[in-house]
Amino acid sequence: MKGNKIIFFAAAVFASLIILADVLFIVDEREYAIIMQFGEAKKAIKEPGLKFKVPFIQSVVRYDNRLLSYDVPEIEVTAADSKRININLLTRYVIQDPIVFYKRIGNSVRAKERLAQIVPGAMRRVIGRSHLSDLFSEKRLKITEEIHKDVKEVAANFGLAVRDVRIVAAEFPQENQEAIFRRMKTQQVQLATLYRAQGTNRSNEIQAAADRKSKEIRVNAEKEALLIRGNADAEATAIYAKVHNADPNFYEFWRALEAYRVALREKTKYLLSPTGKFFQHFLQ
Repeated sequence: MKGNKIIFFAAAVFASLIILADVLFIVDEREYAIIMQFGEAKKAIKEPGLKFKVPFIQSVVRYDNRLLSYDVPEIEVTAADSKRININLLTRYVIQDPIVFYKRIGNSVRAKERLAQIVPGAMRRVIGRSHLSDLFSEKRLKITEEIHKDVKEVAANFGLAVRDVRIVAAEFPQENQEAIFRRMKTQQVQLATLYRAQGTNRSNEIQAAADRKSKEIRVNAEKEALLIRGNADAEATAIYAKVHNADPNFYEFWRALEAYRVALREKTKYLLSPTGKFFQHFLQ
């Protein structure tokens, strides 16, 4: 009898442990939990800690609540100017509404499959309204924001919150690269020719301005030199007149010496009479 009681007690304890194990469960801080009952989502639990559920009737489905990422495979897109480009997008998202996510998607694999449909569609719509050159300018940020907005609105219907969408790579299709590079080279050559022509024109303008300035300076200098020379000649004439009036004989002698200095240079030959008027001062 006593043995039966022990067996019954042990069985009761064991059953209690089994029931307790099915009643209690722990929600980690890195996850969400959904309490399921007969295949239907009853309650979403977002707070971590020890939780309770009805044993054997209810079960728990868990989802990661951390920031997840999905690298969208390279996709060829046609811009508004009919130019094509291959683009890689990186999408970061979180599960915002676990119950909606469970009902509309179910698991992380299907979530990426859904994003593989949503993101390319938004990318084609937005880039299809933009020129290809916009992707390589400051407008790229605006294009990315528009793609993010479109993806965010659609993904919200599946319980997802898209935090970020980024263009991680943008490359021209292989068959178009050579033609594009040739066109870019032609554009750069044209631009260099334009800059060279502008530089030549500017150089000619500077040179012409310098020539005009130089000519102006030369004319002014010659004018000033003539004025100084005229003043000097006038002053010299006045001095000569003063000396002539003071002593005519000395003035004539000094003028004769000046004439000798100018006329009688080295290796200069003249045929003159020694008694002529030119040498009269040597005869006195």
